[in-house]
Amino acid sequence: MPPAGTIAKPAVGEDRRTRPPEGRQLVQNGLFVGKTRPNGWLTRATGDLGTFQIIPAEEGQGSNTLAISILRASVKPWEFELRQKIAEPLTKGENVHFSFDYKLKPGYAFHIYWQLDSSPWPKYLSHRISEPAGEWQTFRVTVPVHKDLPASSTAVSLHLAEVTGQLELRNFSALAYTFQDDVSTLPTTVVPTFGGDYYDKDWRDAALARLEKTRKGTLLVNVTRGGKPLAGVKVKAVQTGRPFSIGVEVPAALLVDGALDAKPFQPLAKRLGDNVEHLAKYRSVILGGEYFDTATLPRALVWSNQAWGKGIAPPALKTLRKAGLRTRGHAMLIPAYQFTPPKLRRMAAPALNRALAARVRSVGKAYKNMVDEWNVLHAVLTYDEVYEKAGVECLVQAFRIAQNTVPDAALFLSDDRALRKPSVNQLEEAVELVNWLRSEGVRIDGLALSASLVQPYIAPQAMQERLDIVVAKAQGLPVYITSLQLDVRKERDQAHMLKNLMLAFYSNPAVRGVSFANVWEAAAQSTPKSALFRKNMVPKPAAKMLRQLLDEEWRTVVETETGAEGGVKITGYQGTYEVSVVVDGKALTQTARLSGDNEANTVLFEVK
Repeated sequence: MPPAGTIAKPAVGEDRRTRPPEGRQLVQNGLFVGKTRPNGWLTRATGDLGTFQIIPAEEGQGSNTLAISILRASVKPWEFELRQKIAEPLTKGENVHFSFDYKLKPGYAFHIYWQLDSSPWPKYLSHRISEPAGEWQTFRVTVPVHKDLPASSTAVSLHLAEVTGQLELRNFSALAYTFQDDVSTLPTTVVPTFGGDYYDKDWRDAALARLEKTRKGTLLVNVTRGGKPLAGVKVKAVQTGRPFSIGVEVPAALLVDGALDAKPFQPLAKRLGDNVEHLAKYRSVILGGEYFDTATLPRALVWSNQAWGKGIAPPALKTLRKAGLRTRGHAMLIPAYQFTPPKLRRMAAPALNRALAARVRSVGKAYKNMVDEWNVLHAVLTYDEVYEKAGVECLVQAFRIAQNTVPDAALFLSDDRALRKPSVNQLEEAVELVNWLRSEGVRIDGLALSASLVQPYIAPQAMQERLDIVVAKAQGLPVYITSLQLDVRKERDQAHMLKNLMLAFYSNPAVRGVSFANVWEAAAQSTPKSALFRKNMVPKPAAKMLRQLLDEEWRTVVETETGAEGGVKITGYQGTYEVSVVVDGKALTQTARLSGDNEANTVLFEVK
């Protein structure tokens, strides 16, 4: 076994293309040499939270063991910490591979971070380790470097005082690799989280407090007879709707009987296989109103997919509208040749502009009374080949034509990558694009941002920071989260992470809705683990969590009675309510709306 922090030499005859590249070591004293505490490491031990101890290596082992005992837990786990600054600078495009061995006592847990060593401590690696316990395990992960990092600007930090227990560490290494190195050969045992921590209690508490402030309001219910207040009257307020859309992206063929027999949908039919017997349950979930109030038909209205669009979109849209769901069109225009008819590639700029205008006008007219919201432009910052040739005025033209053709529809600019990139550059460019389009006099009703998440996962803290950029720079523009999915191996981790993301979104008043992708595992093309329901349509923990949020945690149902002055104050989540009172054995009911205005909303029952 090579010493910690080194890479083994290849065996004779080993293929150089598959062996790991050699990296440069970033941390000092990964073998934990020292008397009571390891040299080169900062060991913060506030009060009597715990102890550090160095256990000398046994013969042939290589690394000493750092034994950590947490005697008292803290709400600030960083008060007992192992930390070291990264003394070397790092360059955008490099990768850092972290590895160490650990052994936990059952019930113990700790966090490892690689973070900027200054407030607000943005994190490039964040992971909580709580299992398995009892045996030596290895933590290994590669983290990309997304911007130049000066020497000593970042630090590796282990927060150790979340719970009481014992931990042993050895063989700590952080190896840096250039952008030319093939890091795919490096072993990994976990997936990294960028920009924060899904187990951050402080962030969650702050987000919950923000949720109370931004999403709740006050409803006053007064009951009188002949102008005089009636005390002791039973009052019930049941929330029936919220000003926050929960949407879903639905393959159109799954909504239309017989569609799976058609040739364009054979790949989808093949993926379903015998699970097609659960199609009725899938439709019930989509159309039943228990989860979703808005639906998007991905691909069905895209220009190049004529087989999907002309044949399948109208009956699918009719099904959605009959079920009472709002519909979103995706998309009027995607400025890439792969999403446009082939003949456009041969057109000169004037003819190309006329074709683009005709497309937006024709699709708007075709579905004028069937689509409530439109992604007018999608992925403009990802694909630019069409408007590079036609000129950027074609983007303004698209919104102007949409505005005239479907004046009653909400019109969105949609981005496919900005929200889920570690860098915020594309998000800032998206906001700049919105502001430029607005300066040209077009109406934009919202910015739709995709949140299709794969590793390294964007943490909820980073999501919040990205949304704050939109709030600060986009002048009150509503935000819609689209294609929300988490491709996570463990179902319970998916549910936990998704709940925190939903909290980040719902606690931000700029966010007006969230739309989920890949609801059904059987129908998912590339990321089945991200689905909310298993192949047999049994809900995963994430689906159960979502239902609990919508039905219980983020929904207000209150039963009370009027006081001496004939009134009662109800604090609840914003939305529509059915308010009922019972007087002389008779029930009276009114519909009310609780808004987020500073003034309370009042409902008056005048009893005869």
